[in-house]
Formats: sequence, structure tokens, C-alpha cells
Amino acid sequence: MSFDLQPTLDGERLLLRPLRVEDYDALFAAASDRLIWEQHPCPDRYRPEVFREFFSEAMESGGAFAVIDKQNGQIIGSSRFVGYSEDQSEIEIGFTFLARRYWGGSYNREMKDLMLRHAFRFVRHVIFTVGVTNFRSQRAMEKIGGRRVAPRVDKQGRENVVFQIDAPPAEFGVRRATIEDANVIAQHRARMFQDMGEITDSAYDQFVEATRKWNERALADGEYVGWLAFPEQEPDRIVAGAGVQRRLVPPHPARPAGQELFAKGRHAIVLNVFTEPEWRRRGIAMLLMDAVLDWARAEQLDRLVLHASSEARSLYDRLGFVATNEMRFGRALHLNE
Repeated sequence: MSFDLQPTLDGERLLLRPLRVEDYDALFAAASDRLIWEQHPCPDRYRPEVFREFFSEAMESGGAFAVIDKQNGQIIGSSRFVGYSEDQSEIEIGFTFLARRYWGGSYNREMKDLMLRHAFRFVRHVIFTVGVTNFRSQRAMEKIGGRRVAPRVDKQGRENVVFQIDAPPAEFGVRRATIEDANVIAQHRARMFQDMGEITDSAYDQFVEATRKWNERALADGEYVGWLAFPEQEPDRIVAGAGVQRRLVPPHPARPAGQELFAKGRHAIVLNVFTEPEWRRRGIAMLLMDAVLDWARAEQLDRLVLHASSEARSLYDRLGFVATNEMRFGRALHLNE
């Protein structure tokens, strides 16, 4: 799931909605107070020609908001999301200002809280860059819980103070899947293959339906065993899953060799390891795989295998999985009659 840069965010006192071209006059009226910008790296942004460039950049960014006082419907400022990095799980909230009559109260905190809550659906880190002489904004960042991290240089070559706020740690629960979960597991499997480019949009719905039917049958007879993860404060919100398919094979030599003379042939393959994009990099896949391994040990499996993507290989290496010499037939098995 890509970051939604311009949602509408509705708070107690403020409404944040996507900035529109027709908002220029109202936003400039709020920004034309020169005292707003006196400690800012661009202290002349109250001038029409300078503000017009600021407004044009805001519109081009695709992530700018008009901040509206719900009591009177007036535009009182602006902010925007910029610099989204999926790899770093990070986005910046920046280019923020409010009319001076809204300083020193709860309005800045509410605006930031609305944007932070939205951002933490997609990323783990939010940063704010502040000019080195903008002590007023630095104090405001400290008040809302920002911590200083390494400074950064902007496109104009100016060094800025950087504050970072991290997503609050979420505790997760894991439960066994039931037949009622057949559809969510099917969705996970379809999205996993779609992300890999192996399921087309045109085949997606049919793939989900066929997988749902298989899941219902396999969950009912025990061929498939699944686990689902959820935030402990939201037990009905499934954010990740994993499962195994039991496989019975003939007895075979035990590998690695143990106390048994030979293995009985109790195998399973790990399937459907999937985490919703906004919940990745929080250790959920590890929790699910711990549940899988606990089950495998309790079942005294002879072998547990999986097919690892390049992105997930490091996780499975840490868990003790090793690469094998398995080969797959690469030609068509469906022969035309």
C-alpha cells in the first residue's frame, strides 16, 4: 500500500483537506503577516512574489493541506507530507505555518497529531526539518515530543535541525486461523503473488475465489493450518498471516540424522507469509514464524520447507532455514491434446 499523501483529516477544532488552487487568496491572507516568518530561513515569505512560489511548490508536491478552523471555516495555515521513503519507512511533515492568533495553544498539536496518526498507518518514522535559527519552531517540536537527530542539508545547501517522532510500539497477538478466515488468507496469498508480479489484475478476483474455496476445505480437514496477527488493541484487525500445508510422504532417511532410524514422512511447507505494507518492519513476520516453528516441533515434523523471496531470506536465515538443492521441472506439464 503506497502512502496516501492527501487524505482529509478531521479533528476536534481543525479540518485538514487537500490544498486547492482556489485557496491561494485565503492562504496568502493567513501568511502575509511578516512576523510569522521572522525566524524562518525564508523570512520574506510574506511578500506576494515569494509566497506565490511557495504556493506553486505546495500544489506540485501532491501532499499539501489547507488547515481550516472548523469554528469559522477559515483557512488558517498549511502543512504537507514530503519525502516519502518506503525503504526507510519515513516521511517528512514540513512547510508548516499557522496564523499567529493560533500560536501557543492546542492548534499546532492537533494539526501535528492528525498528520502523525495518519502517517503511522504507513511508516514508522516522521521527521521535521527546522531552520537553525528558528528557535520558536524548535521549541514547538520539543513540546510535541520530537527528538533531535542528525542535521540534514536541504536542496538550497542549508543545514537544518532535524526532529524525529517514531510510531508508538504496537504489541501484537497471534491466533490460529479458522474456516471463517478463509477469505482473508486468500486475499493475503493473492496480494503476495500480485506484489511479485505473478498474478495479473485480470486474474486477481478469480484467484482469490479459487483460493478461498481451497482454504475452506483445507482448514476444515486439517491439511492447512494458519496463524493470523493483530494489534492487541484492535483484535479484529488482521495485519499479517502465515500458514503451513501438511504433506505426507513415504518414509525416508532422517536428515539431519538423529535418534530415529528413518523419518516417518511428516512434512509441511510454509505458505502465505504476508504482512500488510503499513505494518511491515515491526517484527510481525518473526512472531508468526515463531508460532509456525512451535507448532512444527509439537507435531514432531520430519521436515519443514518454504520458498523464500530475496527480501525475506535474511529472516529465514536467522530462524535456521538453509538453502537446499531442490530442482523444479521447467517445462509445461499441461500438454495440448
